[in-house]
Amino acid sequence: MYLWRKDSGFFFQMRIPAGQVVNLGATPLRIWLGALKRREAQRRATALAVMAFEGLNAGMDRETLTRSLKALAVELEGLRRDEFSAGLGVLGARSGAEEEAAHGPSADPEFVGHFRRAEARAEGRRDSLVSIRRRLDVVGQALETDAAALTAERAAYQHALATVATIGRSVVPAESVPVSSSVPLVAADEHRDEREITADTLLSVAGKVVLDLRKDAKAGGGKGDGDRYQERLENGLAAFTDVIGDKPLRYYLPLHVQEFATVMAKCPKNRTKYAQFSGISIREMTEVNAKHKKRIPTLSTSAVGSLVSEVTNLWSKVTAGVADVKDLKSYKITMPTNARKAITREGLPVSSLNVWMTAAASLYPRDDFKKFMPLVALLTGMRQGELVWVQPKDIVEIDGYTVIDLRLPLVIDRKEVDRALKTETSPRIVALHPFLREAGFLDFARGRRGWVFGEYHRRAKDPSHSAQKQMGNWMRALGIHVEHRHVFHSLRHNAKHWLRGIGGDTGKLIADRQCGHAPGNVGDGYGFPVLQSDEIEKIEALPLPKGVDFGSFLKA
Repeated sequence: MYLWRKDSGFFFQMRIPAGQVVNLGATPLRIWLGALKRREAQRRATALAVMAFEGLNAGMDRETLTRSLKALAVELEGLRRDEFSAGLGVLGARSGAEEEAAHGPSADPEFVGHFRRAEARAEGRRDSLVSIRRRLDVVGQALETDAAALTAERAAYQHALATVATIGRSVVPAESVPVSSSVPLVAADEHRDEREITADTLLSVAGKVVLDLRKDAKAGGGKGDGDRYQERLENGLAAFTDVIGDKPLRYYLPLHVQEFATVMAKCPKNRTKYAQFSGISIREMTEVNAKHKKRIPTLSTSAVGSLVSEVTNLWSKVTAGVADVKDLKSYKITMPTNARKAITREGLPVSSLNVWMTAAASLYPRDDFKKFMPLVALLTGMRQGELVWVQPKDIVEIDGYTVIDLRLPLVIDRKEVDRALKTETSPRIVALHPFLREAGFLDFARGRRGWVFGEYHRRAKDPSHSAQKQMGNWMRALGIHVEHRHVFHSLRHNAKHWLRGIGGDTGKLIADRQCGHAPGNVGDGYGFPVLQSDEIEKIEALPLPKGVDFGSFLKA
């Protein structure tokens, strides 16, 4: 009970009651007891538990309570030593008396009496210490057999002291209000939201409140790519509390943001995928990776910057209206020099496009889902996460032009669900170049049920991730994949470059609307938010990307 054993010895450990986590933190109370026998460790843990209960009831802060428990642990160690010393004293005095008495008639009665008195004093001292131990054992048994009742009684007592106030009067102790009083009683915290965040709230607790509210606000937004930003916020919060610690909000300083960035710059990327990092802290991961012969690449400057941004953005929401906390968002970090330089993603070279298009066109008809995905991405600029969630009903006619309308809701289990898209400008009309009809994509798509690229939805919790993984493996097999630089998303870069071929500012605006990019300035935002008929016509009239051999699609 209240014991935690490690190879080096025992710790006293006690969980913080749920009602006091906000003030004392969620981390259990832990006091080092030493390399003891289990029985001795149990005795000491019992004594510390009694004091801990009293300290909690008295409203001690964590620092004072911990200091008191450590002092008691020292006293208990002294008690053990005193008992041992008293026992030795009894044996020594008794031995001295018996040795002197063994001399018979020549023994000195005074000397023998001295040893007997010393023995009696030592026995009295030893018996007192043993009595203390026995009383501790009794208390320990009571705690073990009646822990639930004791906890409930203490909780009720605390609640009684913290409640009862009369309307229009200040709060008074419960026992001072007459039982016969007809004045209605009001709990002191009746008008306070239990989710209230204060400077003494733990960051993990406050963060969960805000993240849960955000999740509720985003609920029902369709499946799509999922709420990736929510995941990034959660991961950022978890990493920050891992590196800096889960403390009350008043604890954190702006310099902690820099410390967080410095540690994360040494953190191996994709750390959760490696067995050697399982169950250890991020700081320990950096040390393990640094000593490894084949070091795993660390996070890039963009990844570190993103983590810092997500943590500080969440901090702004968490601390809104909270007094006595620091402004972490205003701190501008110095990017650590050992952070891996980010690789700039770019379009695929024509040679790689030709390899891919030829390989795609040669696939068997049963692999048409795989065949058409890179072609459609190249000629529309759509994101992979958007393509995966296209349904046949999304392919519509507008003013005589065939388009994909991403403004339409998804239909899942016969119910309309809002389409989850990446940005506010993502709901849009996507023009389809005539070649997609010639290559057979439109006939393929309209003949599908449920999803155009439904194969990625089978047995996959995240269809977008499934498509990304399969496409990445395909590119590697073709020898056209370059980590971070040349990936499936590169096709979006190719498409944007191709669409700008319309020319001038008009071409730039049409390319932005086709790809779902935000306007570059206020003026560009004027007009229609989606493509109009004349703009769709310009896209359809564009010659195919220069140098790319699409002929194999027509022969297939």
